[in-house]
Amino acid sequence: PRAGKKTDEAHPPIHPTKAANNLSGDEAKLYEFIVRHFLACVSRDATGKETTVHIDINGEKFVGHGLTVIERNYLEVYTYERWSDKEILDYETIREFEPTSIDIASGGTEPPKLLTEADLIALMDKNGIGTDATQAEHIETIKSREYVFVEDRDKLVPGKLGMALVEGYDSMGIAMSKPNLRAGLEADLKLICDGVKSKEEVLADQIEKYREIFVVSMNNANNLDAATQHFLEENPAVANVDMAADIPGLDLPDPVTACTQCGSTIVLKRRQNGSWMITCQGYPACRQTLWLPSMVTNASVEQNQCNICPGGVALIQMTVKRGSLIPHYPDNFTTCFGGCDQTILEMFNVQRLNSGHSQASQPSLGNGRGRGQTMTAGPPRGGGPGGPGGGGSRGPGAGGVGGRGPSG
Repeated sequence: PRAGKKTDEAHPPIHPTKAANNLSGDEAKLYEFIVRHFLACVSRDATGKETTVHIDINGEKFVGHGLTVIERNYLEVYTYERWSDKEILDYETIREFEPTSIDIASGGTEPPKLLTEADLIALMDKNGIGTDATQAEHIETIKSREYVFVEDRDKLVPGKLGMALVEGYDSMGIAMSKPNLRAGLEADLKLICDGVKSKEEVLADQIEKYREIFVVSMNNANNLDAATQHFLEENPAVANVDMAADIPGLDLPDPVTACTQCGSTIVLKRRQNGSWMITCQGYPACRQTLWLPSMVTNASVEQNQCNICPGGVALIQMTVKRGSLIPHYPDNFTTCFGGCDQTILEMFNVQRLNSGHSQASQPSLGNGRGRGQTMTAGPPRGGGPGGPGGGGSRGPGAGGVGGRGPSG
């Protein structure tokens, strides 16, 4: 059997141990599924080729695309899936044929189908959220909180509260409705188990990430109010909160200027590793960021604003390592990043604020397709359904086109 790509070390893959002729109903269907999955794992790959057919009918040109399966192999055993929804005949040796019918099909766009719990588990697995033991619990949580409701036995329908939260978080520019944060945490937890990262390192990183999200959320809470008001048809309660005074221990970043790209505030922040950055609080939707080089040892925003640059850009007091910028600047100086001090921008290798350009990373200063193209589609990876080794993707074949195996 092929090795699967993941395991939660919880239990061995589910597999048949003996013949069972005394089952009926759902028990018999489940047993048959497990047996077929296991047999598919030890079967040969299916082979096929992607074909493009050029057709001439009385001078009218048509083009058809599809997959021609040459050997079904494991697909004969694992009857729960198809390699492609567009299987066509092998036209390699066909030069003329008489069409059975010629029709003009009409149709329109349709909304995507509602997810089932099985679909959601597959997406959670794909995005690295949860394990076989916890994924069902996650789904029960969003159901109990009425973020979603169940219709027609297994269809998940978004609830008003769930839609309000997603729209509110998205309008804030934070990724709370996306899988990245949770997936990143679970990946880091695995690295702790593997001895790559320490518990303290992961904890500090998570606290910093959620602290930034908290600050952005507080500064843009009206976005969430607006989304909630729209979906729940309720006016938000009015509460005046001075974050710096009312929330003990909250160290808010100092504002530098307003962001002309998204309307949020550009602030001066110190990162966990001690380096400094000037960044928009609309991150990640807005990626306007100036990474200051490691020579900067301290920085603070002054009360005074630049009298040259438009937009009310605050001056920044800088301290750099001894002699780093001599003869251009002393070790302690005040500057502006709005564009009037071109020398500091060039020496730090950054763009001016609100230039319309984003700095993607911190600077380091000092499928082929064609007619008759042969490919393979592998059976499910080793193990059984529901087990740590069972499942994974069908490996793409030589043609760069493959299918997919059932999730393990």
